[in-house]
Amino acid sequence: AFRDSIYLKDISIPDTVTAIGTDAFLNTVWLDDRRAEDPLVMFKNLIVDGRTCTGNVIIPDGVEKINGYTFAMSTATSIFVPDTVRKIETRAFSGVDDLKILRLPEHPDYIGYDIIGTSPLCEITYVSREEYDNGSYFSTSNKAEYVKSSDNSGICGDIDMNGSTDLSDLTLLSMYLLRDADLSDTQAANADVDHDGNISLADLARLKQYVTKDIDTID
Repeated sequence: AFRDSIYLKDISIPDTVTAIGTDAFLNTVWLDDRRAEDPLVMFKNLIVDGRTCTGNVIIPDGVEKINGYTFAMSTATSIFVPDTVRKIETRAFSGVDDLKILRLPEHPDYIGYDIIGTSPLCEITYVSREEYDNGSYFSTSNKAEYVKSSDNSGICGDIDMNGSTDLSDLTLLSMYLLRDADLSDTQAANADVDHDGNISLADLARLKQYVTKDIDTID
């Protein structure tokens, strides 16, 4: 609608608007300003843009739709999509060269064609190969590894929800405590390794002991 309107700075979006097309605001001053505020640009329950996202990206609960090419050219290394997302458009995660882990809802209503495109993805979680076995959902041009649908909630210390508790979880918890990363409700529950209802340096210390094999169990 407004794509390539390079001098467009002010946009008033009425509450009656319920959908915004792919790249509707690309190459506008308005989008640049929104990205400066938060790289995950949102409107209501829709992600408008995520192209400047970096590192571990957690889409907040309440988002229901991700447009096509939303994260194209971003430097995200992992993207966590909450179960509230019901629709993921074609190539939503294409062109994310550093992407290693993509967590998808277990039963979305719609997934478009080739959602990861050419991204060199190594792991997809919460998606059953049997459930999406026609092959049109994932490109054959990448290194995607299909991981059978499973519930990684409740695994103590598995903060990045990849099915194991390791150094990446320790790094993510450190970033969270430094306020450089956000955690979903499930991730926060997994981060509370001492089960005192709070996420603190005590959890970080115990997680470090487990990762460095100073203790045999973390629970």
